[in-house]
Amino acid sequence: MKIDNHVPIPPLGEVRDNRTKYPFREMEVGDSIFVDGKEDGYRAKSAAVMMTKRSRLTFKVQRENNGVRIWRIA
Repeated sequence: MKIDNHVPIPPLGEVRDNRTKYPFREMEVGDSIFVDGKEDGYRAKSAAVMMTKRSRLTFKVQRENNGVRIWRIA
């Protein structure tokens, strides 16, 4: 594996804003999304947990049918 030197690190905010494919930042309190599929639901739940840790947004995740529903609660 090649090691690269002198590659600038992007500003912290830029990296975090582009990491999720889910519309968490656009959601208002009370909005929800449904992510279909067990594996995709697991990924979405993990993304919601990480978004909660790095922002002031709070989410509730619940299994529903063959996926998960994620609500923005704060």
